[in-house]
Parts: sequence; structure tokens; C-alpha cells
Amino acid sequence: MLIYNPPANDMAFVLFDVFHADAEWARMEGVDLDADLAKAVLDEAGKLARDVMLPLYQSSDAAGAKWDAGVVSAPPGFKEAFAALSEGGWFGVSGLPAHEGQGLPKMLTAHVEEMFWGANTNLYLYGALTVGAGICIAAHADDGLKNAYLP
Repeated sequence: MLIYNPPANDMAFVLFDVFHADAEWARMEGVDLDADLAKAVLDEAGKLARDVMLPLYQSSDAAGAKWDAGVVSAPPGFKEAFAALSEGGWFGVSGLPAHEGQGLPKMLTAHVEEMFWGANTNLYLYGALTVGAGICIAAHADDGLKNAYLP
């Protein structure tokens, strides 16, 4: 059985004792984030990584995705775990608030992503590809496409 203990305390140490992220965020326009909220985000991300994502890692690696008669199916448990990630807004933590993202600084969300990648690369990849597409759309698409796809 795999064990994963999310290093939220170590991440908070790096953010606040080494890089003084809270002071940096206070200078950023449109960022309303302090150390307590950031630590809560790290703690909740860690729980999701440990309790929802990690238990599916080995079984999903063994089962894999399936292609059958033109239909793709994900490994068992992925539908529910993906719903937990998407309904919790975890794919939009660094997304633009104008398009329903949470607008958290990458300095924080990189730690969230690290926990998710570490707990279950297979599962997190499903949504991370969409995040990458969203970044491209935000940077290069016209307003019609942005309004259609970014929320």
C-alpha cells in the first residue's frame, strides 16, 4: 500500500519563512491572500491528494484507460475522484477570476499541483491538460472563444 503524507508544513515554511510570499502577495494588485488562507488551501489540497487521489494510483495504473468500440473509459474510481477535483474548483485555483477561476498566485498553486502530481499523476493529468488549453485560450483566443470555454 502506498503512503503519501502531503508536505503542507514544509511547503508553508518555504512560502513564508524562505520566500516571504505573504509580503509579496500584499504588493500584488487583485490578490487577497494571507498566510492563514494559503495554509488552509495547502491543507485541503493535501487531504484531497492523500484521501481521494492516492488510493486510486496503483489500481488505475494497472487498469489503465480502455478503448472499446469507440468509447473510452477511465479506470474505476476516476469519475468520482475527477468530480471531487473539478467540483472543488481545484483545476481553476490559478484561473482568471473573470472566468470563474480563483486567481491564486502560481507561487501557491505550484505547491497544490505538486501534491496532486505526487499523489496520482494518472488522474491529475486528465484535468491538467484542460488547464493548459485554458491558458492558451486566455492568451490567444478572441472574446467569443474565451467566453465559451474559459468558465
